[in-house]
Amino acid sequence: MRDIVRPSLHFTPQKGWINDPNGLVFFKGQYHLFYQYNPYHDNWDSMHWGHAVSRDLIHWEELEPALVPDMPYDNDKNGGCFSGSVVVHDDQLFLFYTGRTEDETGIFETQNLAVSKDGIHFVKAEENPLIKEVPEKGGRDFRDPKVFFAQGKWRMICGGSTGRIEHPDSCGRIYLFSSTDLYHWAYSGILYEAEPGEGRMFECPDAFCLDDVWFLTTSPMYEKDSVTTLYLSGQVDFDKCEFHKEISGTLDLGTHYYAAQTYPVLHGEIRSVAWLGGWLWMPWIRDFGPEEGYRGILDVSRVWYLDDNRRLCAKVADKVKAEMKLFSRTLEKHWTGENIPPQSEPVMVELKGKLPGDGELLCIDLYDTDRHTVTICFDSSNKEMTVNYNRADRASRYGIRTVPCEMMEKETDIDILIDGNTFTLLWEHGLYRYTGKLYPQGNIGVDIKYRTKRHYDITSLGEILIDFTGKKESERQTLSYTQNPGGAPANVVVAAQRLGAQTAFIGKIGEDFLGDFLKETLDKCGVSTEGLISDADYFTTLAFVKLADNGERNFAFARKPGADIGLKAEEIRKDIICQSRILHVGSLSLTDELSRNAEFIALKAAKNNGTIISYDPNYRASLWDSQEEACKWMRSILEYADIVKVSEEEIELLTGYTDVRKAAESITEYGAKIVLITLGEKGSFVYLQDQQEAYVSGYSSKVVDTTGAGDSFMGGFLYKICESGKRIEEYSLQEMIECVRFGNAVASLCVEREGAIPAMPVMEEVIKRINS
Repeated sequence: MRDIVRPSLHFTPQKGWINDPNGLVFFKGQYHLFYQYNPYHDNWDSMHWGHAVSRDLIHWEELEPALVPDMPYDNDKNGGCFSGSVVVHDDQLFLFYTGRTEDETGIFETQNLAVSKDGIHFVKAEENPLIKEVPEKGGRDFRDPKVFFAQGKWRMICGGSTGRIEHPDSCGRIYLFSSTDLYHWAYSGILYEAEPGEGRMFECPDAFCLDDVWFLTTSPMYEKDSVTTLYLSGQVDFDKCEFHKEISGTLDLGTHYYAAQTYPVLHGEIRSVAWLGGWLWMPWIRDFGPEEGYRGILDVSRVWYLDDNRRLCAKVADKVKAEMKLFSRTLEKHWTGENIPPQSEPVMVELKGKLPGDGELLCIDLYDTDRHTVTICFDSSNKEMTVNYNRADRASRYGIRTVPCEMMEKETDIDILIDGNTFTLLWEHGLYRYTGKLYPQGNIGVDIKYRTKRHYDITSLGEILIDFTGKKESERQTLSYTQNPGGAPANVVVAAQRLGAQTAFIGKIGEDFLGDFLKETLDKCGVSTEGLISDADYFTTLAFVKLADNGERNFAFARKPGADIGLKAEEIRKDIICQSRILHVGSLSLTDELSRNAEFIALKAAKNNGTIISYDPNYRASLWDSQEEACKWMRSILEYADIVKVSEEEIELLTGYTDVRKAAESITEYGAKIVLITLGEKGSFVYLQDQQEAYVSGYSSKVVDTTGAGDSFMGGFLYKICESGKRIEEYSLQEMIECVRFGNAVASLCVEREGAIPAMPVMEEVIKRINS
């Protein structure tokens, strides 16, 4: 179990599960916070209303649950006392909530009330349910009453839908009711119905007014852009049940910000609290995280206001900010960046100044003690911000999220808030907000620097194919073959991607089910397939692999012609290469003139762009007409390569030497800055252009299959090169040894499993192997 640091400013329960906030009010000298709660387990089940009190919105005391599912209209293991809201009236607390039950005929959601005179004991109204059924024909979902006073009456809005949530044509709804006494509610109509793509069902609706502008907010299910909190601004006539929408947007652009609910404070200020969580129907949510004993975090108090252009903005409440350790930095043209180590207390980093221009990014790494990293980059020229989770802890790998944002040309401001395992960014005076949740080892540090604009760490070009691996099934030597994705260049980028690099692949597959399988494999691994071509004129390339008892391999190829050698020069995505820090290539594309020309086009584009070129001359005798021709073309790449990796078995073929030092030295004469020679179970030999050298021992392995061993080594080595951000000429021998040692560890794990791509390890396994 990871040592996950619990936030100190964000509210978390001592035990159990929490999700939506259900109200925050000031009553009898204290703030009262209510929320969805399961006090018995750290999973969603039989919802109660949790209850906590505070005098400063920072330090909270948990009380007994305010609402317990104990009535026929709310007592259900798969339902309970669902979300709602709280108002203060006649020196009493009025808690409005949805009671949810279900039976074999479907679900039943009703709107109910509980009242408290002391803020401790709550009595459910005898009139319950106040609203017994969905007021109009549509979906059966009807929940989350938000009650507020506006235009002379009490108003209640509830979320709903036009149809079943699982139906793509369903659209969210906000129903409106009105009352004069909080007990008897008249239906007014549908205040708003979603436009196509705005969400199939509206959960947790809210309404508030800033400077005569009304805002309706909701958490839409299945919104087309995966927005977690939608806002709609305009003018409202509640008596006529009319809402005139002017602008729409999101309260937060991040992965974890749901069910936001506002509450008014003195002088008309509007604040909000939200659940920092998500549901399994969201594309990036795989589970509810690895916390033990509790699950769920509520956001700190967020203040909403309109800027001079009447745009919705947010800031952190002053009381919250006062509790954080402050780091203020000025962005300047030649600023070299700064690292803020993990702190034991909540942190706010304030950045002000001018963002870098074309060709550079402002990048912020959030990292833990195991160097799991989330990278946030601001690109002023493309007017976007990206958050790359591919190197985050294993539970937080949500992919890459890109959000458009207008950045000020002269000067900007960015606030970064870190509290335990949460982070929030507010920039352009709070016009944009991004909130996330991680599961790091220990506290989170912040590393800020300017970086050259690169979209990918590593791009591979070459073959991707099916490895059919043979295995004896009987005494009669019968072989059965297992289908695995493979191909050396593809193996390399998958290995690096599994470790957290951002990678892409350029190549060709057939327009067949095997090609579909390969593309799907890369997509699932997170490798960009922008440059992968599907071509109906070719079959996907096949390789049949026979394993010896010691794990060594013999190959036979079905490739006359295979799709991998059908790649044409005009199909090379030079833009991807020019956005990559490293281009990795092999030699199998050189066996055919068509794909050979394509590879040279790619190499020239990389060389002209300053992209590092990595080369693995992977010799397969059966694919060449002669050994002489193979040597000729394999050596032709050396003049382009900055990094060359070659196996001990191939050095004589490539260089004419059997001695690893002489072979490596001869390769550097072509211009290579780093030569790596893999030595099997003995480890690796590294040789630098300045004649420094070292043998780096390997790790003990129980060898099952050596397919992909060298590729996994290369993927690990290139990942470490990208991780530092240094130019390869700047590496010391000792730093290079550490990169090689890391590659050795990756390879030692790969050979313990069958296949190539399926065998690539993740970061936690590699760290464990190194530490062992």
